[in-house]
Amino acid sequence: MNLLLDQERFAAAHYAVRQLRVPFPQAEFVNNLTVVLDHLPTQTSLTPFFDDPTKELQIAKRPGADTVVLLFCGGGTYRLGMPLNAFHRWGGQMPAHLIYLRDFRDEFFLDGVGAIGGGLGPTLEFLRQAVYELGACRILCYGFSVGGFAALYYGLKLHAARCTLHAARCTLHACSRSGRLWIYSRAPTCS
Repeated sequence: MNLLLDQERFAAAHYAVRQLRVPFPQAEFVNNLTVVLDHLPTQTSLTPFFDDPTKELQIAKRPGADTVVLLFCGGGTYRLGMPLNAFHRWGGQMPAHLIYLRDFRDEFFLDGVGAIGGGLGPTLEFLRQAVYELGACRILCYGFSVGGFAALYYGLKLHAARCTLHAARCTLHACSRSGRLWIYSRAPTCS
């Protein structure tokens, strides 16, 4: 199913998910995917984009846009709750440039984006320069799962107008084990 979605074979995925509903009528994944595919927008007037899952950084330019949306993928599958090609059917309708970001090192983007190199500082500077070159005057951030913390952190550093998180924790605690910094997330405690 995910392969069909990654390849933008949405009609085939829609057919397949409907077939899965027969033997698995209560399966949450199947039901959620059915809703997504039932409401998937057509490709009319989308900002051009086709996901390359081997890339940590992809920019979809929207001519005339004055807004950039930084989209921080979650870890593991490196998606935004769904494959980027499916997500882009909604996101690509916005009058904005879209910058899709992945962290293949799974470090909550705290060491920057590996494809840019040099760590957090050079990544922030690269993004500032990209926003400038795109002619944008407003930054928005969206993060899914572990990308949620990055959306908040980068949004703060880049003076984003708004940040939105989905299925994300927003606190991080660090500890050292054998000289290596380990990052893990933990829900805040109430007193």
